[in-house]
Amino acid sequence: MSSSQQVQECLKWATTNGSVINDSLEFTTTASGIAALAKSKINGSTQPLISVPKKLLITREMATESLGDLGSKNLGPNALTQLFLAKLMFATDVSSKDRELQDFFRPYLRVLPTHKDIHTPYFWTHSELLLLRGMDIYLKAKKNLRRLVNEWHELVTAGELRKDTKFYDLFNSSENFDSGEYIRSQLADPATVDWTDFPAYLWASSIFSSRAFPTLLLGTSTDLNEAFLNPIIDLLNHSPGKNVTWAYDEEAAAVTFSTAETVEPGEELYNNYGDKSNDELLLNYGFVLPNNEHDKSTLCLRIPSESISQAARVGVNLDAAYVFDDMISYELPVSGELAPSIINLFSSLNMLKSEEFLTVRSTLEGLDQLSSILQQKIEALKSPTATLSNGSNHNAAKLSKLYKASQKKIFQAAFDSIPRQQKELLKVQKPLSFKTIMKNDRLFANSILLALGVTGYDDMLKKGMERQVILLWLVRVGNKQSYKSTDYQLPDFIHSMFQEVKRNIVVEKDDVMEYMDFYKGLFPQLGAKIPEVYGVGDWSIKQFIIAGTVIDRLMWTRGSSREPFFFERKPFHQ
Repeated sequence: MSSSQQVQECLKWATTNGSVINDSLEFTTTASGIAALAKSKINGSTQPLISVPKKLLITREMATESLGDLGSKNLGPNALTQLFLAKLMFATDVSSKDRELQDFFRPYLRVLPTHKDIHTPYFWTHSELLLLRGMDIYLKAKKNLRRLVNEWHELVTAGELRKDTKFYDLFNSSENFDSGEYIRSQLADPATVDWTDFPAYLWASSIFSSRAFPTLLLGTSTDLNEAFLNPIIDLLNHSPGKNVTWAYDEEAAAVTFSTAETVEPGEELYNNYGDKSNDELLLNYGFVLPNNEHDKSTLCLRIPSESISQAARVGVNLDAAYVFDDMISYELPVSGELAPSIINLFSSLNMLKSEEFLTVRSTLEGLDQLSSILQQKIEALKSPTATLSNGSNHNAAKLSKLYKASQKKIFQAAFDSIPRQQKELLKVQKPLSFKTIMKNDRLFANSILLALGVTGYDDMLKKGMERQVILLWLVRVGNKQSYKSTDYQLPDFIHSMFQEVKRNIVVEKDDVMEYMDFYKGLFPQLGAKIPEVYGVGDWSIKQFIIAGTVIDRLMWTRGSSREPFFFERKPFHQ
């Protein structure tokens, strides 16, 4: 961590070389780093509080002049500048021109965080990184680290800067190679660090990911991802939502910082790095915000590729998803709001072979399935973290705990939203409730007391006999035209579906065996016992097999109350 003296030397260097820092500001060191405090009240305005001349910026042009191109055009837009920063920081045997640059930037280099002050997962040991296992960020961290290793290797190989491939070989030799342990040991003594080795490059890339400003600001590049280092302004800490402005003053050839916020004496002046999720903050900056309004999570799913194709065929919009082979992922906002495309995807996964389009039933079943997946995510995030050894970086444990809590909050919000969405669907679609059926079809309701010993709807739920009762009622609906008259109008849409299934069904032996015990326990005696219900029409075992298929096609049961609902089959999209 930088000392107070180093900070003051950096400020003196900056102002000596043309920087302007408003007199109302005071930079100081705190337990967590460097902070800019207001000595007197700052009224928000467009007037710059800090101005830094272009000659103090570390840019790609400066890197190219020192290193040449090194084939970096095919790599990340900041790869060459990051290698140049490593050279400035760690190189000992350099040209006189590079030595002049090192001497010039030394006051700034001394206030940059060391590897001990950088808490991104790329510096974590293998055991520390396991604290994130089971979450998408674990895979992102490993993927990003591999990208950085490959980027570094291509740079130093193309420039013939390094023949020793020890780290590259170790990294690629085993998934269990502890790169974090290696990197920490190599950076332990800055005087011995080889600027062309990966630990130096990782340090430099971390400085860039956490402190750099977009070159678009200078008007010298159209690449949104190209960046430069901006001394002094980059000392300001982040606070989301702060209304700040970065600008380039063409006349003064300087980058300026202003704020529209009022800062009282003793309060900190903040920068705003942008609307960053905790994923971005942890991976790029090494911290997590507990109540981050810009947080988000990723719902990653492994789904057969043919099911993804089927979803597209029935009109599910997959534009908002990332799809690769049998993997599909969606972003979940901090509110937990489920995008219609996610709901429609799960609806498609719950379509029956007989269905050619999404239905309300398949949507409700899909929401049940999604709820189960979210519950598993929540339970996984509740599980205790791995135990770290005494020599471990316990910032990793603290950060992983905060990160887990933020992710759990998002998944919980998404989980909690599902019953509300299902309730709203029921309100809009107005399905036929079996509870209402039992209330209105009194002839049938009275018959099941003699048939099954069930006194009513609540007794049916208590005894767990919903399916048996519903099967009997559906066969009654199938026989609708055989009843001469009835006080209750048996629903046409269910009768139509019953007849459709009856026309197309092929009854297998296994189907008969599934219903045999239930059927033999009731028939033919029920026909004689209650002829007005069970002695009318066709009450063969085939009718019950048909009724079972009708249940699959038209019925959904609400999980919390176990209330069965019947929906008319028709196209439905969220």
